[in-house]
Amino acid sequence: ISRSLGPALGAGVGLCFYMANSIGAAMYLMGTVEAWEIAMPNAQIFEVGNINNIRVTALILLAVCLVVVGGGIKYVVRLGTVFLFIVLFVILCMYLGCFIGPDHPGTQPSSYTVDIVSDSGAESTLTLTWGGLARAAEYFSQNWGPAWDEPQLAYPADTTTYSFISMMGLWFPANTGIMAGSNRSADLKNPSRDIPRGTLCAQLVTSFLYLSFIVIYGCVAPRASLLNDKFFASTAAWPLKEIVIYGVMASTIGAGLTSLVSGTRLLSAIATDKTLPILKVFAVPPGQEPRLALA
Repeated sequence: ISRSLGPALGAGVGLCFYMANSIGAAMYLMGTVEAWEIAMPNAQIFEVGNINNIRVTALILLAVCLVVVGGGIKYVVRLGTVFLFIVLFVILCMYLGCFIGPDHPGTQPSSYTVDIVSDSGAESTLTLTWGGLARAAEYFSQNWGPAWDEPQLAYPADTTTYSFISMMGLWFPANTGIMAGSNRSADLKNPSRDIPRGTLCAQLVTSFLYLSFIVIYGCVAPRASLLNDKFFASTAAWPLKEIVIYGVMASTIGAGLTSLVSGTRLLSAIATDKTLPILKVFAVPPGQEPRLALA
């Protein structure tokens, strides 16, 4: 943007993007902790559901991520490759679970239970159903239309009245990863070639994955199950639901590392343009790690 429309406009947009990456890293690590609470509820610093547990555990994760990013982008790339293969394997298990169906496939839906904690702290068990693709036409018809006011028990404390716009705001952070290549333009061998190709490829692949899961999940379970099971993606996975839980942890940690790398390089690039003299301390020569921007 700076090279096309001028440094002033580039700095304004870049600072907003820098803040978005910084906040995004925090959101990703909080998501890691939420998955960790489900995976290992007895291995928490505080009680599961306690906001301080999320804060403290996320801060510890952030400290580890800062050490990795501070060590250099080569370590982030290596870890990112490992996380990528983990996520691809988890996505395959999610697809297989939807096509294989419940443990007892047939015309009748399979039932399972989830633990529900009310906003007052009372615990209860809720029985839900899902039938797999054997009842795809029925479930697709039921789930096709919106139901913004439909009550849900997955998050009892959430009394927000949702709309299309609010759901768009909730969904948007999950779609910003396609900019990871452009955020690292200084580290690419041929940015003018790699950025368009990488961004368009990422857009096509992620759009296919997101849209296909939206349709498939709407075809394998009734609306009540999708609303009240906070982790239906793991419930429907094959062969074990824990695969998705740990996959979410790998995905969010990888996304958090990417956000930290992107944010530091954005701030360093803005400082290098000397549009805002107050930021000149964050400028670094080409090829060096912007560790001060990371701090």
